[in-house]
Amino acid sequence: MNTPTSTLAPATEQPKVFVGICTGLSKAYANHYMVAALKNLDWTNMEIHWAITHFGDTASDVYIENLKQLMDTVKWNCNIHFHTTHLKPNEYEHVRLEDTNNKETKIVHCYDPVVRNLRLLRGKFLDGDCTYFLEVGGDNPPPRNSVKRLMKLDADAAFGTCYQRPERDLIDSRGNPLVWCYSWHPKDLNKYGLEPELQEQFKLAYVNCAFLMPLRARKDWRRLKYLRNCASGTGLVLIKRRVLERVGWRMPPSRYFSEDLYFCHQCNLHGFSTVVDLRFHVPHMHDNGEVF
Repeated sequence: MNTPTSTLAPATEQPKVFVGICTGLSKAYANHYMVAALKNLDWTNMEIHWAITHFGDTASDVYIENLKQLMDTVKWNCNIHFHTTHLKPNEYEHVRLEDTNNKETKIVHCYDPVVRNLRLLRGKFLDGDCTYFLEVGGDNPPPRNSVKRLMKLDADAAFGTCYQRPERDLIDSRGNPLVWCYSWHPKDLNKYGLEPELQEQFKLAYVNCAFLMPLRARKDWRRLKYLRNCASGTGLVLIKRRVLERVGWRMPPSRYFSEDLYFCHQCNLHGFSTVVDLRFHVPHMHDNGEVF
């Protein structure tokens, strides 16, 4: 879709941003909020790409058509693109998550559809001419100043802070930040005088799994403004082109953590800077309308 040029500052004065949104039928509850947030983004030089999981059924067709119609109701000052990845329902692996509060076991979808959508978006981004990739979660409507605020961090990957869903947080019902820091780094091994063979084994373990601890384990985390060389949920993250030329999204060999944490880990292993703005609270919508 092509629309008139914005009356704001000329787009050529800003780096071009690729806004990539992974979504599907399960995120339909957030679509109207997402469209409103995208329309209000304080950035003019961007293009918006939706990556939608299609399960080969009528419901997926209806969802995509409704999303397109919703986007058509808005007068945009940038180009909008729709892409789909395909997954059969029986390929949609599930994992069980025990809910200790309600004494029941819930079925929670795995990350495979998200990874497929992110891979598709990464390819589209690298084929284009955008300088930055803004990853937006399907239920994380970005605040108005998102691009400007994250760009000021001058990081290879700059993150806003998402919070855990209250019902999934077994420590604090108010939710904890989805941010992790390293408990040790391979360079620290030199302090312990380990045998070279043992050092290599530790380094290999670090590459495959990483030794991460949640930010809440640090007693001073509420006083911090930023956290560097860390891992975070990617509900809202601004990524430089050079990162995606080297790093992509996939699940870790151990399945110890999700694709977003593994992406951060790979960024750090490749020497890219990851910075989380701990004072930038990214909205995370629940399907009951709650924002946390």
